[in-house]
Amino acid sequence: MGSRFHFEGHNFYLDDKKVFLNSGEIHYFRIKRELWDIHLEAAKEAGLTTVSTYVPWAWHETEEGEFDFDGHSLPERDLNGWLESCQKHGLYCIVKPGPFILAETRGAGLPGWFLDKYADEVKMHNRKGEIVASDGVSLFHPIYQEKVAAWYNHIMPFISDREISKGGPVIMMQVCNEIGVFSWLAHQADYSTDVRNRFIKYLENKIKDIIQLNRLWETNYKTFEEVELPPDGRDPFVSRGDRSRDQEWHLFWRTYYGDYLRTLAGMARERGVTVPFYHNLPGWIYGSGYEFPVNITMYEDLFRDKSEIIFGVDHIPEYVSYRNMHDDRIINDITGAMQGDKPWFAAEFQCGSREYHVVTNPRELELFYKASIANGLTGWNYYMFSQGRNPRHRGYSGQTFYWFTPLSPEGEKNSVYPLVKRMSKLIKTQENLIVNSERKAEVCVLFYPPYYATELERPEAGASSLKFNYAAIRRPAYFDGLLKVLQVLNIDYDMADLTRISAEEIGKYKQVWAFSTDEMNARDQQVLVDYTRNGGNLV
Repeated sequence: MGSRFHFEGHNFYLDDKKVFLNSGEIHYFRIKRELWDIHLEAAKEAGLTTVSTYVPWAWHETEEGEFDFDGHSLPERDLNGWLESCQKHGLYCIVKPGPFILAETRGAGLPGWFLDKYADEVKMHNRKGEIVASDGVSLFHPIYQEKVAAWYNHIMPFISDREISKGGPVIMMQVCNEIGVFSWLAHQADYSTDVRNRFIKYLENKIKDIIQLNRLWETNYKTFEEVELPPDGRDPFVSRGDRSRDQEWHLFWRTYYGDYLRTLAGMARERGVTVPFYHNLPGWIYGSGYEFPVNITMYEDLFRDKSEIIFGVDHIPEYVSYRNMHDDRIINDITGAMQGDKPWFAAEFQCGSREYHVVTNPRELELFYKASIANGLTGWNYYMFSQGRNPRHRGYSGQTFYWFTPLSPEGEKNSVYPLVKRMSKLIKTQENLIVNSERKAEVCVLFYPPYYATELERPEAGASSLKFNYAAIRRPAYFDGLLKVLQVLNIDYDMADLTRISAEEIGKYKQVWAFSTDEMNARDQQVLVDYTRNGGNLV
């Protein structure tokens, strides 16, 4: 009989004990098989309790229908041996079997045979029918779903048999990876036939009446079947109704991503996986996390559905300074406001650098690590703990994967290794205090997701007559303005999602801060009105 790893409220638990999840990322497929034990021994010596790794679909199904989890085609494909080695060294394991892994790999983890054979059909297409220049695919295309199911048919029972509850090392699984990143970075949606059909069904279920839709959009459709998808992000708005259509387009994508992750989670559960699930979110650009709110709002439908999937966040400050020391606290707070009382887990916690010219400093990182604990993290995964070598023709950035990590590909210890060891000692001695700490705040800052539904935003061009473009002012006024100032002044605060909170719930605070433009939903305005009428102090 094995143990149980789970989460309850803000904490992770091992059986009945609250634990701080202290993990490091090591990619077995980027390290020589004979060096695995050296890396795992060093991870254990550094005080880690867990290691994390992607399990690339492309690595284990190199030809359609031919799977290798025991290393018979290549020693570095011996996933079974990797997990056995983790257990031998007393380490738990987080597995990330995709289907997408990204990780600077060609195809983002999808097999070459799949892309060679089906790319023209399954790739994201723009409004003109052209393939979008990214690794993204149409997530509900039947061919993609069929091949993912075949991959899951093999990898999920394999994972299930090695879970902690069955005496194995696997304690948690990531469901796909940063799936909204393709539209966010390309500023481009998928215009496939399936997406159009889903959008029409979404409108029929939500708006129901074509007359009402025409009133909102200033259109003249006779039926929902006539509805056209909005233009892509290059065409400016031509009217207020056009902008209303664009907003509904963004809201649709929030249900789309939710449906996709629910589908994958359901497939994994059906195939026997019982460990907790999480999904990772990006958002840092050149050392700033100001775009993170855009990424987390893409999954708003999952939060409203009280999904079992929790969200891991990236904390990638690059150079730690006064400019970005407040970012991790804000990201934690927004995550808490969106997903509720669940753990704050930094799934990609900077420990090294993706780019050679971004040289990390262990002293700066130590400050950042300690601040992250003070700001409420209940777990992290050093990304990367071990540097790796990309298999031939599989990496986007040459042979070397990550720089300035605690371990080199050969297992040599570098300057940040002693820091990881010190942090593990701190966590071990102060774990009870860390996992039981609670914030006591008399001030609440409201977060407003609609102001961040902009990953596909089109140029304003004055058609909607709005005075403020919230995509232009939310960073200086809110992220780097209000929220940073409160931290600099040491004014502690809680954060709440205005779209899901009531006037009564925020009534417990002595003061509430709200960032607003000249556009806000009527329901949410009424919450603020009721709060002030009840005697609240609204800024």
